[in-house]
Amino acid sequence: MNNVYLTVRSGVVLTPILEQVIEACEPYFAKYGHHAEVTSGLRTPEEQVNLIKKFAAQHNVGSFKELTKADVDSKGMVDLRYLYFWQRAWSWLLHIGVIVNPPRDAECLFDYWSGGINKRGQIIHASPHFLGKSFDTGGGTDHDPSNEFGILQEAKMNGVGIVTLKLERANNAVHADCA
Repeated sequence: MNNVYLTVRSGVVLTPILEQVIEACEPYFAKYGHHAEVTSGLRTPEEQVNLIKKFAAQHNVGSFKELTKADVDSKGMVDLRYLYFWQRAWSWLLHIGVIVNPPRDAECLFDYWSGGINKRGQIIHASPHFLGKSFDTGGGTDHDPSNEFGILQEAKMNGVGIVTLKLERANNAVHADCA
């Protein structure tokens, strides 16, 4: 892939579907002379746990001591409940506006408002990145993901193969699900 405007960060794993959609988005970024980077593609559940740990460190969510023992399926008694060791930190990230899916379907433990609905107590599904049909872009050189959102929305409206978009301001990112 030889994109100039929508480049792919080193180490990001792409599937054929993602390559096709990202390549089709390149002319839209070129049209506006806007540079952005694909920061994530296909991920494993293990990488998702590491992402939760990274975000927890960035946002001072270190008070959840069980996070240090966390891997994808590790569970134990936490606050008199049987939980994944990453579950409280992940739920708190959602509470403070850092959007990240869990590595396994899991209950959100804290208030988290999305689409006008408090998702506390609801099951949030595991990351769609595991299916190889989702990618994220960073907020570009201006660190404002709304520009990428607008460009990707235009590409979507013109049939590029994007099904849904989600603006993730706290992550400085746009999440795209592809057909």
